[in-house]
Amino acid sequence: MTCSVMAPLASFAALVLAAGTAAGQADVVGTAANPGPTPWNSPTPAETTRDMEVAVARAGDLATTAGIASVPVAAERLVFVSALEPRPLSRWVSQVSAARAAISRALGREERRAMDEGVIVLFVAESESQARIVREGAFPGSGGSGLGHPVGTHHTKEQERAATIVLDGSAEASRASEDLLLEVVAVALHQVESDAVVPPWMAEGLTSRVARAMKVSTPHMDAARSELVRAIRADPRHALQGFVSGSEPPAGSGMLAAELIETERPGALAKVIMLVKEGTPPADALKQGAGITLAQLGNAMARWYQTND
Repeated sequence: MTCSVMAPLASFAALVLAAGTAAGQADVVGTAANPGPTPWNSPTPAETTRDMEVAVARAGDLATTAGIASVPVAAERLVFVSALEPRPLSRWVSQVSAARAAISRALGREERRAMDEGVIVLFVAESESQARIVREGAFPGSGGSGLGHPVGTHHTKEQERAATIVLDGSAEASRASEDLLLEVVAVALHQVESDAVVPPWMAEGLTSRVARAMKVSTPHMDAARSELVRAIRADPRHALQGFVSGSEPPAGSGMLAAELIETERPGALAKVIMLVKEGTPPADALKQGAGITLAQLGNAMARWYQTND
């Protein structure tokens, strides 16, 4: 990743105290747990085998619908379908496996059950139009938009654990690698612990930390980050209003938030995320895991990035 991380950050606590809570910016306080977070069941080897069989069959049907002649190939809980020649299976398997391992490390889960129990169905289309056809079949009602989504609620002993990712193989290599990482993080955050939903800015922050650890280029995320820094310098209140309210965090806000939190408190973002996955409301998880409210974090971001890159 190419974003620069600043000179040593002044005490996070001091920055937060200096920022305070701006007038007119009501803090977001969690009043109820995530709606019904349900812990996932760990599949038995037999269930994993069945999950793969179901995923391969579904992938074959989607490939036929999209006019992809390639036969789905299964390896390491990854079902791979490529419309490109040659089909670089080993490269994609390696990238997915490396991303899963990096996410596990980022969340401090090396000593616990790995997050790669779920199956990922990865389609690499030869064009955006072909990718859209696959998406429309994989995600009914999506209109062919988006990259990937978990399939159903799964994660029970009666249903397969599977998620589908659709990439446009004609995109430049850096874009394909960035898209793949974004989607594997999204899948991992769905598959870990429970069905509790992690806020988008936390997912973006985790993706940026994983990308940095893996040395994966993220040009589009970096561009969004730079654009947000410029917006903060022009009008910090307006630029971060969606972040502070929790209504619509702007692209790049997760990267900036993660930089501030992790510079002073390494590992705090992972703690916050895992609290959310255990059923703690996101605002309460942020306070418990990082010692800061959303409004305080937004104000600290506004103060810091007005003069720092």
